[in-house]
Amino acid sequence: MADDDNEQTPDSQDASPAPELGEDAIAAALVNAFLAKDVQVPDDGMKVSQADGLFHLSVRLSADVRPLPQIPDDTGNLAPGSQEGATLMVLGTVQSVDTQTRVTMRIVVVETSEILESSSGDADGVSEESVGNAAESAISDLSTLSH
Repeated sequence: MADDDNEQTPDSQDASPAPELGEDAIAAALVNAFLAKDVQVPDDGMKVSQADGLFHLSVRLSADVRPLPQIPDDTGNLAPGSQEGATLMVLGTVQSVDTQTRVTMRIVVVETSEILESSSGDADGVSEESVGNAAESAISDLSTLSH
């Protein structure tokens, strides 16, 4: 709660995306973090969108926990059976507050929405590097990805 001497409102303390980072920079940092942890996410395997003051991430995984390409928004040109179905998903968020970055991740069973495990990682700074560092920390705590 803000005091009378501080003009900061509760809304201004909410998490917000790093102003200098866009979806592409966040996606690149996340892909690099997965690769650093030996999880071979292809360039087209990371989906990042921005909503509600957060960056949202998703990675599709096969039954053997292999990252899969994202399904394009326009599926009209896809041949039947050309996209392997995801069994699991890594879902999460990237947020920055003041000078901290937090990445949260959870592994979810697609069919049931059961959360198998979840983790988070924090890093100092609000940059592509801090997103990568926080993501590496979060990935390290997801034993499902350590196959």
